[in-house]
Formats: sequence, structure tokens, C-alpha cells
Amino acid sequence: MKCTRKQCGSAGEIQNGRYVQKGNLFGDKAYAECDDGYVLQGEPVRECLDNGWNGTIPSCIRGSPKSCPLPDINNGETNGTKKEYKPGESLSLSCNVGHRPRRNITIAKCHSKNGWEPKLKCDQIKCEKLVIPNGGTNCGRLRFNTTVKIYCDKGFQLKGAEFITCAVNASWAPAVPTCESDKKHLGKCGRLPDHPNAMPRQDYPREGEYEPDAYVQFECNPGTRWTGGSSAIRCENGHWTPLEMRCEEINCGSAGEIANGRFQYTGVSSGDTATAECFEGYRLVGVGVRRCGAGGWDGSVPVCEGTCPRPTVANSRMQEGRDYRVGERVTIVCQESFNLIGSPQITCGPNGQWQALPECLSCPAGKCGRLPHHPDAMPRQGYLSEGEYEPDVYVRFSCNPGYRWAGGSLAIRCKKGRWTPLEIRCERKSCGSAGEIANGRFQYTGVSFGDTATAECFEGYHLVGFGVRHCRAEGWDGRTPVCEVPGAEIFDTTDGHAEYGHVVSYRCRSGSLIGPEDLYCTERGTWSPPPPRCQGEQRG
Repeated sequence: MKCTRKQCGSAGEIQNGRYVQKGNLFGDKAYAECDDGYVLQGEPVRECLDNGWNGTIPSCIRGSPKSCPLPDINNGETNGTKKEYKPGESLSLSCNVGHRPRRNITIAKCHSKNGWEPKLKCDQIKCEKLVIPNGGTNCGRLRFNTTVKIYCDKGFQLKGAEFITCAVNASWAPAVPTCESDKKHLGKCGRLPDHPNAMPRQDYPREGEYEPDAYVQFECNPGTRWTGGSSAIRCENGHWTPLEMRCEEINCGSAGEIANGRFQYTGVSSGDTATAECFEGYRLVGVGVRRCGAGGWDGSVPVCEGTCPRPTVANSRMQEGRDYRVGERVTIVCQESFNLIGSPQITCGPNGQWQALPECLSCPAGKCGRLPHHPDAMPRQGYLSEGEYEPDVYVRFSCNPGYRWAGGSLAIRCKKGRWTPLEIRCERKSCGSAGEIANGRFQYTGVSFGDTATAECFEGYHLVGFGVRHCRAEGWDGRTPVCEVPGAEIFDTTDGHAEYGHVVSYRCRSGSLIGPEDLYCTERGTWSPPPPRCQGEQRG
């Protein structure tokens, strides 16, 4: 058998108006509307019932329609922005938190006779009254957001959440628990106990069911640490033994002392920070923020380093002023017709003071003072850096040992009390290859003055001779070493050095010698031919 909703057909015809209906089945409604300039007289709404449409068809008569004032909704509001609304205009409703629209009606329309239809109201959200067989609650209120504690009678055990809350959909969350007889569980234990600063370790669900004599381990929450008491509980006779562990908030204490600075704290508990700041005239070196965690403050205490102001030397030329870090150097250059007395380079000291400031003193008419500094060149013999020189005197420079001239004038001239620019260019000498090693090779830091070449032998060979050569002003020092064949002995009376033409002889400790027996030192500082090897089994 199939049942269908009864049909009512049309709600009727209205002269100078019409019915607005979403359907014509049992329970549907039809709303009457009049044309502009007409006012409704009669019932504005008809409902499809078992015996057809209820009520009678209203009339639309000429006249000014009655307006509807903006409704005042308790515990809610509409989307209206005007004080008055014409018949046919609509409003929508939204309720405050903890309330919901009555019968879920959220839209109403203005009617000239009956005002707003249907009526808009917000009701307080309420949940069903709790009935807990073999148990009860600590609260009888059913309003939204009320939290209730569930308990069970003696001899019964809670199955589900101990605390439930009336939610926005008028239902309890989580689900309403039950009280089950302890006999059903035969000594099993249910929900794990709560602890304000601890939680069960991983793999122990709080809502699980545990066998008799089961042990569950707890651990302190993040930001706290264990200070005593057992961290385990046991299921005994269907009940958990007391959870006695104690967890206290982590306190990191002081983040440290900063000379010439201090820390600013948000606190000293887990997650708090300590921010370093330096006193005036000092700058921070290191990470400025430390965070309190389980292991104490992370990182290390930074340093407040002094800074030096722009150095002031009378009659000198300086660039724009700025602060300088400890250890920074500045070169002082005197103005024209002034002679530098002291070192041209000064260093910012740890106390924020410049060390050994020089002076710029007036030169005798047209004379020149200290010679200019060049990192890779020096005045030739007979010229003093700190001397006093007559006008038009020429001073010649030469490159430092290990460097060679690469262009620019070698001389400067004293002109009107100042030296002409020192334009000499010097570059490091190159030593080229340190040589070829049979059964080995050189590893280079470079091939310029001051670099090194380190010899290494291929697998199965070992080094004979000095393994490191240095690039000097006259080239690579020492001689090219040899990578000796394993198992061979050199019959030689030298101390590791051999002159051109010297001959060394090889023989095997066991087996046969494959290759030349004698090697000689070539004019290139290498051994020729390549060393031999030994073949054959060792003999006792």
C-alpha cells in the first residue's frame, strides 16, 4: 500500500491580487498579495488541510496599504535596515548564540492587515532531560552550553564520557553515557582517570576498556615536569588505583647575566621568552631571544659589544661618520700640508675607545712626511717610511718578496707638501706545477706565493721523501718525492735527498722484480724510469 499527500488544487482567484504558494499538497500554505494601490481585507494565509483550503478568499480594495514596522526580536535580530516596510517586503532572522528560530522559521513577509507573517521568534536552545538508569547527574539545567557530570550508582560502572555538554543542535555531546553493572565487566576497568598536568602515554586510549591487572603509564604534559609519585596505575577489582604522580610547571629561572645589557622576560615558564637588550653605546652579538623549554633556556647568553664613535683627528680627512665595531680598523689620512705622526691605522678597542690616535701636524713649507702605505710593496732601501722629504723628491718602491711588478709607476714625488698617488701594482708570483709523481699526485692549495702542494700516493704505494712543498719567491722548495712500490727495498745511502745523476737500486724482499732495478735522479728533480714492482708469493 502506498500513501500520498492529499492535493488541494488552487487556493482561489483574488481580484486585483493573487495567491503566492509553494505547493498545493496537505500542509502547504498560500499567501495573499494585492496589486500596488490595493489593500488586503480578509485572511492573508490559507492552509491545505484534509478537507481542502481552510478560511475564505480575501478581497483587495483600493487604498493605501498599511506598512509594517521593523520587528523587535528578543535574543535575535533581522537583516532590516529601515523603520517601515511595505506589504510584500520580506525580512530574514538570525538568533543570538544559545538560541534558535522557533519552528525553524527564518523569513517573514509584511501583510497590510496582520503585519509580519509568519511571526519571527528566537527560543532558547534546550536539550532533552537526562535520564540515566542506575545513575544520575549533578545538574538539572538543560540550557545551551551547560556541562553536566554523570555518575553511576554503587555497583555500576560508567560507560562513556563523564562530562557532557548541551550543544548548539539541542543534543548532548559527546553522546549520553550509560551505567553498566560491574558484573558485566568481570573486573575490567573503563575510562582512565583525569590529571590536571598529566596524560596517558601513547597507545593508552582514555576511553578504552582494560583487562584486570592491566598497568597504564602516564607522562607529564608539555610545559611541566615530573616531581614525584608513581606514574603508573593498575586495574584492581574493576577500579583504577590512585594516580599519584606529581607534575609541576617548568621554571627556567634566570636566562643569564649580560655584561653591559640585560634580559627582558615574558616569564620563566615553558614557552616563555627572554629578549636581550644592550645598554646605550653597545650592540648585540649573538641570538637575542632565548626560549624556556623542558631542558631550560635554549641557545646561549649573547654578548653586548662596545662600539666606537667616528674618530676625530684634527686636520685629517674622514668619511661620513658612523659607529664602529670592536676590532674594526680605520686608516687616518692627513689634509694637504699636514704630516701624520703615529700609525695611520687605529683599532676600536673593547672599551669603546680608539687605540693610539695619531696626529696631523703642519709640514714645513712644501715638505712631505710619512710615505704612503701599500699592502704588497715597500720603499726601496734608503727611503724611510717615517722620514721628512724635501719638495720635488722622488721615492721609488719595489714589490714585496714573493710578488712581482704588474704595472703602474714605481715612483712617487713630493709635490706641494703631498705625495703623488702610489700607483704600483704587485701580484703574487706563480710557481706552476710542483712536478709529476709516478703512482701518485700533488694536491694543491694553489700555485701562487705562499701556497702548498701535498703529495699523496695511489693505493698500494707509500711515500718516500718530503710530502709537502711550499711556493717560495724562487719557486717550489724541496724535491719531488717518490711513491715506492710495496714490498720493494731501496738500497741507498742518502738521507732522503739526492742530487742530479744519483742512482738508487731496488730489490724484492720475496718474489720477482718486474721492471728496472736502477732509477736515477733527473735534472727535473724526478726519478726515471718509473719504479718497478714485486711479483710472487712471500716465502717464510
